[in-house]
Amino acid sequence: MPVFVSLRLSCKISSAASSARQGPIVVLTSAKLNTGFAAKGPHLGIPRKLAEALGLWPELPEDAYSLVASTAGGAVSLDICPGAFEVEVVTEDRTVGPIQAHAVILHARREALISDVLGDSLWIVPVRAGPGIWRFRDEPDRERSSVRSQVW
Repeated sequence: MPVFVSLRLSCKISSAASSARQGPIVVLTSAKLNTGFAAKGPHLGIPRKLAEALGLWPELPEDAYSLVASTAGGAVSLDICPGAFEVEVVTEDRTVGPIQAHAVILHARREALISDVLGDSLWIVPVRAGPGIWRFRDEPDRERSSVRSQVW
């Protein structure tokens, strides 16, 4: 099992269609730490259904842009929403964050993915990837188990 952690996402931006709402939309979800998701900043890959729940899809925010990225599975089309939300890791005994992160809408995925930079910013350290064991950077003697994967 890969490392999955529980995240609280607080989305303050919106598309024009959902701009009438009051305050941020907050969603709790699991996300997979993916050190192969190399990014120049803190990015969280989110499935389209999660983007809908956060008010980022089907109409994208004004500053969003699209691109085609090369992945291990081939070329994929992505929609990027800069600074879309604040991300926190939530465990039974503590919260780390918030970190301002960019949303990457992953149209073919059903689980959220944490980029290398976002994982580092949230102090997530994989200890044993096979059984999904991880720790926070400031907990050298503690091991934590992954949460269950949430499929969107």
